[in-house]
Amino acid sequence: MEVNIVNIDYEYELYPNFKKGVMGQRLNKEFNYLFFWLGDYREVFYTEEKYSQEYTDYLKKYLDTLPIYTNEKQNNSADWWGSSYDQVGKKLNSKLFSTLLAKEKNLCPPHVEVIYNIKELEHYLLAFQSDDKFFLRKDVSFSSFGHQLLKKEDIFKSNLDFPFVISPFFRRQQDFGNHYIDGSYSICENLLNERGEFKGCFCHEPDISFQEKLKPVENKIKEMAEGDFEIDSFTYCDEDGLKDYPLVEINYRKSLGRMGIALRRLCGDNKACWLLLKKRKSSEGFYDLKCFIEALDFYKNDNIIITNDLRGELVHICFIAPSDKELSTLVMDFSKAYYLEKVPQFLANKFAVNIKN
Repeated sequence: MEVNIVNIDYEYELYPNFKKGVMGQRLNKEFNYLFFWLGDYREVFYTEEKYSQEYTDYLKKYLDTLPIYTNEKQNNSADWWGSSYDQVGKKLNSKLFSTLLAKEKNLCPPHVEVIYNIKELEHYLLAFQSDDKFFLRKDVSFSSFGHQLLKKEDIFKSNLDFPFVISPFFRRQQDFGNHYIDGSYSICENLLNERGEFKGCFCHEPDISFQEKLKPVENKIKEMAEGDFEIDSFTYCDEDGLKDYPLVEINYRKSLGRMGIALRRLCGDNKACWLLLKKRKSSEGFYDLKCFIEALDFYKNDNIIITNDLRGELVHICFIAPSDKELSTLVMDFSKAYYLEKVPQFLANKFAVNIKN
């Protein structure tokens, strides 16, 4: 039987100049468990991590059958998170390729550009004011880690790694992941902070679709390669109102937003979100958090589900409620209790507003 290698650090292996180092190890440790939720229970997975009986018993409450995993290396194995290491894989996962394709297909706003050197950067910035903000995206990254949000006057003081993608800072309203899985289309609303870093997603399906606009991109990808992929999109506001940016980037691999789709079956007609929150104490373990949640007076009927075992730096957690407002209240109540009123800004920005409305 073929064994799947849980390779969350896929992009660090894909690009030889992309230093793996500590970040690749951190990613594997943080997200390795995802094979329980996203993997086929009929398949076998290889991982160096060991999971406690307490954690796997907890998962069985929500997953009918857990995939089998082994800590023994196998000769007959295949990479699971991402598996294309040829030039096509490198191209499809490149932010530069996505941007050039978006410009070709008219699927990005004006002033989104690929910058190859200092002269091009100087020329690009001439049209903007000194206090304007810009978003700089590396050609290669995982869930926007390492991207920069800078004022014009600070750009040349930063560590510039050419080539990169630059754009004005957009007042983003909603972020979306368009998932093409086994030939079908699904969409999730993602939760990002101001720097564009992935912080979670809503599990219920949003009232929007980019499927038709992205059809030329879908066809292009399918001409180049086989397999599943994901395309990031967002909406934003400018002086003329609400607009969209359909093709931000392509991820020719699995992506974190798939958890939103995987968790939908637990939600029924409810609203739900999956969040990545910083642990309040580095020593906090799965049992500690489980006891904390069960003691909350607003915890009932599995409306708060822990999805990871807390071996990394973050708490991965799902919240479920009957309505958007009740979901926002649940998230904010938990955050206030967990962080002793010091609620992370991205949560306050997204959920406190819904409570007021």
